[in-house]
Amino acid sequence: MSTQIERGHRFTLPLSVFAKIIVCCQFRRLICGLRYLIFPILFFGVIYPAHAADLPIKILINSFDHKNHTNYTGAIIEAEDLDIFDQMTRDLLQKHQGKKVFNFHIEDGYILLNGLRLLSRQLRLTSRTNRLYLGARKLSGDILLAIKSDTGQNQLEIVNQFSMETYLQGVLAQEIPLSWPLEALKAQAVVSRSYALFQRIARIDESFHLKSSIYDQVYKGLDAAEKNQKLKQAVQETRGLVLTFKNLPVKAYFHSCCGGHTESGRELWNSGDTHNYLFPAVPCPSDRGCPHYGWRYRLSQKQLQKLIGRKTGINLKKEIKIAAIKRSSSGRIRQITFRGAKGNKIGFTGYKFRRLAGIFNLKSLRFKVEKSGDDFLFNGDGFGHGVGLCQWGAKGMALKGHNWQQILSHYYPGVELRTIY
Repeated sequence: MSTQIERGHRFTLPLSVFAKIIVCCQFRRLICGLRYLIFPILFFGVIYPAHAADLPIKILINSFDHKNHTNYTGAIIEAEDLDIFDQMTRDLLQKHQGKKVFNFHIEDGYILLNGLRLLSRQLRLTSRTNRLYLGARKLSGDILLAIKSDTGQNQLEIVNQFSMETYLQGVLAQEIPLSWPLEALKAQAVVSRSYALFQRIARIDESFHLKSSIYDQVYKGLDAAEKNQKLKQAVQETRGLVLTFKNLPVKAYFHSCCGGHTESGRELWNSGDTHNYLFPAVPCPSDRGCPHYGWRYRLSQKQLQKLIGRKTGINLKKEIKIAAIKRSSSGRIRQITFRGAKGNKIGFTGYKFRRLAGIFNLKSLRFKVEKSGDDFLFNGDGFGHGVGLCQWGAKGMALKGHNWQQILSHYYPGVELRTIY
């Protein structure tokens, strides 16, 4: 295996792989008719504008239910020299001078600003001095407010639209310890940019590209990022670089600690037909400094009965036993089956069982389990799904003198590094 990731030229996408994008991004049901004609125009003109200095990206900050949210019923925004536009018509609705606090909430299907009803259901908030705060979060760019009723109830959707590179500074401040070696931070910057680009394409028709939580990448504003020069250096020195495979961006997954061996994406999610890159499993001898080696978790039989009953409606009465376990090539649980006293069985994929038990209880699927009296004892290594970049492994490689290209080459074998702007 090469110790240096292959470096390509500026990222251009041949039209011959257009059909692969449709499959990769799961657009087959979304794109029909004329969309097949206009998508190439959108791809080249919107996603990769000519001579772009950066890419705009939309991050979902939160959605608030105006009836059921107990603590917060809208958005309290502090801004300086704020302009408020209608998103649809682009008309300027209000122009404010100086530093002010704006209280937005929804009532009877309308957005209210400081108690006064606005006719627009979609707003764009722009600070002429780029000073925006949502609660305690310092933001950049624009805030997009919209009433959503997808669930049958009105919700106030809050989206932050700003530049990709600024977004990455906020992500790195939350996703990786900033005291770690610079080369590990650079590797994380490329990985997070690649993941964000993939999601930006996949969600091109949606009102946001990524969530600001662990379901995509954690983003809590820019306060921590602005105070750290090493973080800014990691982003700046990898500016515009993404991982690609067969001319398509890679949905570059990452996790905290693999426990000695990463997992194959195909084996974990059976996702070989929805991702262009299959994330092969690789050994990881450099993550031994991870504090999540040798974790333990105890689950009582009654607790397991409740969890299974709540999820499936099946009551495994009396004594529960482990009927079968199937493992992946890296040693992780692929399938676990339980049997009740009457012989009835219920099985889960490892991924679903971990979510059932709690991802902070079962820190990974790289575990062994045994029955001890009425309890199930889990002993494992690692933290996270195990696919892609192992952050603790990246730190270990950096401490051994490996650069960020070598780190990425190890965890994503066969990919190519491309510049998108």
